Amino acid sequence: MKLPKKILTKRLLLRPPCIQDAEEIYNKYARDIKVLKYLSFKPHGSIKATRLFLKQVIRNNRTGRSLTRAIVDRESKEYMGMIGAVIDGFKAEVSFVMAGPYQNKGYMTEALKALIEIIFRNRSMYRVWGTCDVNNEASAKVMIKCGMRYEGIFKRWFVNPNISKKPRDDKIFSVTR
Repeated sequence: MKLPKKILTKRLLLRPPCIQDAEEIYNKYARDIKVLKYLSFKPHGSIKATRLFLKQVIRNNRTGRSLTRAIVDRESKEYMGMIGAVIDGFKAEVSFVMAGPYQNKGYMTEALKALIEIIFRNRSMYRVWGTCDVNNEASAKVMIKCGMRYEGIFKRWFVNPNISKKPRDDKIFSVTR
């Protein structure tokens, strides 16, 4: 499955990330522990770490391993966050991050709704799902607002390096057709 190069919503442009995004990613959230609290990586100690991370994201996009898009303001082109999906047969697992100044303004809900709609345009896709830490209410709310339903808890599912070295429980949400 492939995503369109550009996805437009009312306020947003979802486009492939590029290496030039590294500085904004680093300055806006890659070193912000409040934003990264529930993510899979520790704060970046340098812009070099962000560039290495971004190179991997771009490589995964090229190989089709994942479908990731930068989230930017449609008018100003200001970088806001990232959203993506990993395709596994007939299902797609979504994940996302939004820089602090843009949180709680409906941007992530707008981006995720658009991504889900595009995934389901592919008639071979039947399930879009995502997980979040049991304490990550903001991400849970975004998924629910996008029509995803709470399915339960994956026990000891994810090692979150910003919270614990031990696996933590995650809530799972999905939408199917």
